[in-house]
Amino acid sequence: MEELLGEVLRRSGEAGVHGLEHALRVMKWALFLGKNVGADLEVLSVAALLHDIVRDGEDHALRSAEEARRILLAHGYDEEFADRVYLAIRDHSYSSGRVPETLEGKVLSDADKLDALGFVGIARVFQYSGSHGRTIVESLEHIREKLLTLPQEMYLETSKVLAEWLVGRVEEFLDGITKELQILDSF
Repeated sequence: MEELLGEVLRRSGEAGVHGLEHALRVMKWALFLGKNVGADLEVLSVAALLHDIVRDGEDHALRSAEEARRILLAHGYDEEFADRVYLAIRDHSYSSGRVPETLEGKVLSDADKLDALGFVGIARVFQYSGSHGRTIVESLEHIREKLLTLPQEMYLETSKVLAEWLVGRVEEFLDGITKELQILDSF
């Protein structure tokens, strides 16, 4: 596992909001969810660490899955394990349109979406926005359009409950910042 952490660390400088901190939070969510549904926790740990190992270009989930498989085989993991990690990573991104084939894929997908919600999710949106020249208003539009719909995209019941709670936190933030901006607009 240490060698995989090193691999993520080497690449995380290029990944921004999808770097090591994100991978570790997703791993914590995945392990929490996975314990409740009997998923393979070793597959989940490794898949969570490597799920965003490739972020540039089209279909990052597929490209990350391919790269994760390559990394695992190079580090002596067996093919069956590498294939299970591959499937979980390949199917984790809901924007790819693929429905996870495995329980671990569903858990990883939900864990990744949970990290996009709540105050952490808001912070990630503004971190990304700041590095890509988005305005506050554009960031708020992204939050409303993408984050608020995530509970409907969850696969596990526990994830749906957690997502609804985290969306409540996002809505609190949106209410507060909208009021502040309206006050400023009234001057």
